[in-house]
Amino acid sequence: NLDSVTIPLSVLCDASTLFALSGTDNRPGSSTIPDGYGLGLTSNSQKIGNFTLSIKNPVADTLVVAALESSDGGTTWREIGNAIWQSMYWAAFGKPGGTQPAPIKEVKADLQVDAEIARTSLFPQGEEIQIDGSATITVKYM
Repeated sequence: NLDSVTIPLSVLCDASTLFALSGTDNRPGSSTIPDGYGLGLTSNSQKIGNFTLSIKNPVADTLVVAALESSDGGTTWREIGNAIWQSMYWAAFGKPGGTQPAPIKEVKADLQVDAEIARTSLFPQGEEIQIDGSATITVKYM
């Protein structure tokens, strides 16, 4: 495993708005786990590894909120807690202990990135391997 990296995440809307976030793996087919994002492929098409995203310390409109996730496109929601935000799920924010996203004007959170390299014995010997993970986070208005 590589050291965790924390990136600030913020969404600012003109008014309170109901929205969700979705992640897209920009290196599809290269993750070594089904709920993560890929780090690319070696020259012999071996998966380099994966990274996962976790939403930490969310604050919306100056209130502590819970990060929520939906596996069905926003029909049902549950708290993520300290678990990873799975790449195929939507994320939103709501009251702690709640199961519905709340309209929010501004949310700030820490986005924790954890990366893991696959077994290097499968990589081409003597070749420099470029870690090339990339994801796009999209705001979806509901």
